Amino acid sequence: MTTARPISVAELLDLADELAGRGGTGPPTAIKLRRSISSAYYALFHELSFRATQRLLGSASWGATEAAVARWVTHTDLATLARAATGGGSPALRVALGWMNEEVIRIAEAFLDLHDARERADYDDTFDVSAAVVLSLADLARDSVNRSVRMIDSGDPTYNRFLALAMGGVKVAKNR
Repeated sequence: MTTARPISVAELLDLADELAGRGGTGPPTAIKLRRSISSAYYALFHELSFRATQRLLGSASWGATEAAVARWVTHTDLATLARAATGGGSPALRVALGWMNEEVIRIAEAFLDLHDARERADYDDTFDVSAAVVLSLADLARDSVNRSVRMIDSGDPTYNRFLALAMGGVKVAKNR
């Protein structure tokens, strides 16, 4: 039996920095800049799906069950939830979320910014971006992951509600 190991958020953040040329010599290529954006986005996505899974299962460990449940969190649903957390999108989700701590809103805004940048970097042939912008996106992802850790450590109820709704709440709200 293979042991499941969560995708390392820290390694994705480090990869985003490396691809963007942080601390390196010479300018990074366009494809490295694009992949850096993708790595930064995936770092935050996996942080959120990991935390939502832990919250749902009440587990601090990571195994095959947690890995399977984490796959329930989709990119589209998380973006929909983040839009609601920032005051837009689904009225049903906004009601379910209620008042949100400003730190949670900042995580949601960062997720949306990174999601949009990743979509453009991965699918828009005309997308052009500078190393400075890519490094700022990597910093945004790192800051958001750190915010997530602080929100978990503090037991913030609004963040717990956000994470709970990431585990299927978007699909339920669509049917209401």
